[in-house]
Amino acid sequence: MSRISAFIIICLASAVFSSCMFVPVEEKIIAPSKNGMALVWADEFDSGAVPSPANWDYDTGAGGWGNNEVQTYTGEASNSYISGGTLKVKALKTGSSWTSARLVTKGKHSWTYGYVEICAKIPAGAGTWPAIWMLPTGKSYGVNYWPDNGEIDIMEHATSTSGLNKVYGTVHRNAGSGGDGTSAGKKTISTATSAFHLYAIEWSATEIKWLPSTVKTVSST
Repeated sequence: MSRISAFIIICLASAVFSSCMFVPVEEKIIAPSKNGMALVWADEFDSGAVPSPANWDYDTGAGGWGNNEVQTYTGEASNSYISGGTLKVKALKTGSSWTSARLVTKGKHSWTYGYVEICAKIPAGAGTWPAIWMLPTGKSYGVNYWPDNGEIDIMEHATSTSGLNKVYGTVHRNAGSGGDGTSAGKKTISTATSAFHLYAIEWSATEIKWLPSTVKTVSST
């Protein structure tokens, strides 16, 4: 990862049936600085029909992906597209099979340290486990990509274990992966699945701060 002290707005995509699901902004966010940090990157999904290939790539394939997902991830526009000023990540069922999308900035953009903000409305359906997370670009801290090299969950909504509208901030690492991840706490957001909210962290060399005070409803159409 490049070492940049930065203010980053990542306006990601909402997914309906994926372990790594994102949702985009409904209104333009203009923020020239955050706690003295400069804005270095943002994607507001306000142009084009599909996510920009300059910013996004796709993880594709099936096989569970670590959380026993039943869907196959694709790069098809039917599973992830831009309309009405937002990015939609959509689960589709054909017969007994599901497809969805998993978008990543890996190979396009990466940062170490900064302020990261996401505007998201998350799905409420049974079987969903949306998470807005950050993964490493390589194997700097261990031979196994995961969990040796860590994972930062900016927001995780595990309906099957914690119930509806309860979101977590979590870190996974070699000494605490999966269900043993280190949680920064849980917050009940009564409209997490019906309105857009902001989720953010401040990440430095010594700590990660989850910022529940930044969670707020954003107008939706």
